[in-house]
Formats: sequence, C-alpha cells, structure tokens
Amino acid sequence: MPLEVSPCPSPPERFPDPVFDPRPETAGERRVALAGGCFWCVEAVYRQLDGVLEVVNGYAGGAAAQADCYGDEQERAVAEAYIRQLEAAKVFGAPIATELTKLDRFYPAEAYHQDYAANHPDQPYVRLVAAPKVAKLRKHFAEKLKAAVR
Repeated sequence: MPLEVSPCPSPPERFPDPVFDPRPETAGERRVALAGGCFWCVEAVYRQLDGVLEVVNGYAGGAAAQADCYGDEQERAVAEAYIRQLEAAKVFGAPIATELTKLDRFYPAEAYHQDYAANHPDQPYVRLVAAPKVAKLRKHFAEKLKAAVR
C-alpha cells in the first residue's frame, strides 16, 4: 500500500506577512536552529532559499560541549509575534504547537545525512515526503528562491 502524505491544510496565501519584523541591530550573518521532524525535509527546503548560506543537519540537546547556535531576544520577539499573528488569523485548524526554546547544544549529524535529499533524489522517503515540500516551495514562493534554482 503506498504511503500517503497529507498536504498542509492551509494554502500559502493564507499566511499573512509579518507585521513585526525589524531589521537586526547589527549587520552580518545570522544562525537559526529549526526542529522540523525530519531534517532531510527541512534541509531540502531551506537550501533553496535566497539568503541561506549553509544548512547543517543535526541533533539538539545532550551532554557534549559542541553547542554553537544561539538566537537573540529580538529574533525571539519576531518569532513570538508571528506565531501570535498566525493564531489570530486562524491559519490553522488547531493551536500552533511550536515551542521557542534556547538551544543549549547542537551536534552535526553524520556525514551521510548532509545534503541527503539532493544526493538521494530517488530514495522513496525523499520522493514521497521531501520532494513535494520542495515543489510547493518552488510553486508558491519562487521569488524567495536562489537564482540558481528558479
């Protein structure tokens, strides 16, 4: 029996532009750690976006001292404001379950997990789960893609 993956219940056009999104106080690169279930899918999507310089799949938490990804209070305020905005717009049929927490530790995943979707496009999970997410990104947000993937 084939695996069926349900699409996001809300079409992208229902997502409002952020009302609160100030420019960072200092110039330069920023880091963000996103937990999204399967890092192959998160990587496959974010690698396509203009402005994303690097994506590293990995694990959070634990006891080793390799932590190197922390956000600032302004970034947290922007994320909290947008979550409230999405809730108020009733974009989803249920409350948003996203949790904003300080990342204490980050560990890069094994080498074979890096660039996995790009290196294994015919792997069944990539074809059934990651590829449709990339296709949706390209369809609905083409203006946000790197020039090389437009």
